[in-house]
Amino acid sequence: MGHKLKRKSGYIRLRNRKIGSIFVKPEFPTTYKLVAKFLVRRAHFKVFKLSKLIHIKTKPLIKSFKAKPSVVTPSSSTRYPAKTRIKCDIRGATEAKLICAGSTYKIDPWGGIVRVPIYNKTKCVLKAMNTYFETEKSIEIQIKPKITYFKISPELIRSGGKARLAWSFIGAEKAIIEPGIGNILDKRSVYVSPSETAVYKLIISSEQGKDEKTVKVRVSPVISYFKVDKSAIYPGESVNLSWEVKSGVEKVSVIRKNENKNRVLIHEDNKAIGNFKDTPPNTGSLKFFYRLEIKNDAGMDVSRYLIVSFIPKILYFKADRYEIKYGEEVKLYWKALGAYTNRTMLRTYKGAFLLVDGSPVEEKGFVVKPKETTTYILTVRGPKGSAKETIVVKVRK
Repeated sequence: MGHKLKRKSGYIRLRNRKIGSIFVKPEFPTTYKLVAKFLVRRAHFKVFKLSKLIHIKTKPLIKSFKAKPSVVTPSSSTRYPAKTRIKCDIRGATEAKLICAGSTYKIDPWGGIVRVPIYNKTKCVLKAMNTYFETEKSIEIQIKPKITYFKISPELIRSGGKARLAWSFIGAEKAIIEPGIGNILDKRSVYVSPSETAVYKLIISSEQGKDEKTVKVRVSPVISYFKVDKSAIYPGESVNLSWEVKSGVEKVSVIRKNENKNRVLIHEDNKAIGNFKDTPPNTGSLKFFYRLEIKNDAGMDVSRYLIVSFIPKILYFKADRYEIKYGEEVKLYWKALGAYTNRTMLRTYKGAFLLVDGSPVEEKGFVVKPKETTTYILTVRGPKGSAKETIVVKVRK
């Protein structure tokens, strides 16, 4: 009679043979029962059955386990992270779970699709289990390198000052800052002290790509010195101005201003170190202000002042006649530079003072009527001292 092999559900029919073999491919742990029927003839025919059980244990099979995309561009927001779609196909499991970055996700025993947030390079492990065995498979989700922030503080410093560069990035295998800093993969900040306005670039890279950002620190110009060889000069003399500026210089201007606030641009260039010779004009001003104005490539302006004063100088002091008769008049003329007009004093050698409101012009003169031979002393005063001249007028009796 026939033979048949019974499993948990269904039959596999066999040919009538006493010895044989068959290939089976169970997906789950399965119990097989071999049943043999025999027809025995005795007083009458009778059927006998013989059976035997065998149990086959199977391991769960993970047919496919993939992430799409497998390389993720990270999000700059922790609230809305980048995600990847993980798809898996499982056979012979009664339970399955997915573990990614410390989080566990339940999956149907036959597989499914899970969307997983990705913050960094992540290893995901899929575990499929049944009563007897556990199978696991892992994949690694890569991320493209991304700079989350790159800042400098403060953004404006004085020459010689310091600024702090700070950054944060993920997914980088190499990280450098240019210029002059180099590898910063294991650092999170560094101090810089540029002598002029500078742009720093952070470059990170990995096998999945690269990212870069730049920051700019502005350096305000610093005037190391601005000086003049003489702070007081006689009218008509010249002064030598010299200066030195630190930090990038775009324009250097020297402006002369008199007491009436009339501004004159007397020199302009773009050199950090320079000098200039100037002769202040005789315009009646007793003081001149020199202003050094600096504009650098960061658009910053600084300035410094110098003051140059005139030393009083009497150009001439004369009389229309130096010898007169008794009772005659004499006109005195003078002209002074660098002196206060209301501080001019005319007196005689014997101490007689003649009050003078100002220096008379040459055409007007100042009338005196000496009674005897007299020495006249003219004194003028200015911001840098005084000057004195004398003349003698003889009187014949």
